[in-house]
Amino acid sequence: MCNLLFPRKQGIKFSILFLFFVVLASVSGCGGSNSTAPESFNITGSASVGGSILPTSVSVNAGGSTTFKITPDNGYEIQSVGGCAGSLNGFDYLTGLVDSTCSVNAPFRRTSYQLSTAIKGSGAATPEIQYVSHNEQAKITINEFPQTKLKQISGCNGSMDGLVYTTAQVTQSCQVAIEFNSLPLVTIVSDQALRLGELNVINSDVTDPDGDLVTYHWSLESAQKRMKFSRRKVLTFIFHQQYRAIMCSGLL
Repeated sequence: MCNLLFPRKQGIKFSILFLFFVVLASVSGCGGSNSTAPESFNITGSASVGGSILPTSVSVNAGGSTTFKITPDNGYEIQSVGGCAGSLNGFDYLTGLVDSTCSVNAPFRRTSYQLSTAIKGSGAATPEIQYVSHNEQAKITINEFPQTKLKQISGCNGSMDGLVYTTAQVTQSCQVAIEFNSLPLVTIVSDQALRLGELNVINSDVTDPDGDLVTYHWSLESAQKRMKFSRRKVLTFIFHQQYRAIMCSGLL
């Protein structure tokens, strides 16, 4: 409280001047103010499934800026962040200078990993490269060429079913190693009569590249009604072993 004391014996001019200064003092000295509070705007933040944004709401003075923290969940990554004329640096999003109410939006997506193949030998795999979302499984189809067979396959904690390789749930980029064997040519050194359409069995002493003994089950698909091997000349022909086409050399 300000007590205004007027002198009793002063002129009119002095009184008017004194009143002017008293009024001025009462405005500034008694807690009054002629300044205006700065304008502020509400800035909001929103996130999609797969992560979070903080804060979700903040008041910013006109001409100021603020920072939002963007945090993806495990198995997710930031897809993009936009709004309030800002920019993303790592996981921090800094708005531009604020002059109106605005919103920052942060969508997320599942993390994707590259799954590749490394092939040794004559054969193929489909697909050779693929991209798999976090915690998803992938399948690779093995293609054996004529005169080859799958020797071994490993990687990405997968398992084989027929000629289809299925990985475990993928949580990082990985590679599947595939190796094929070339099946050996077999020379038949003993006479053997062949009949069209009949199943023939050859128990040879030939080994494959793994050192395993080779047993062939094959049938003659086109020839005269009866053929007989001798030592006169060599015949190379195609037969089948477990539904695979194999080249074979024999004496005719």
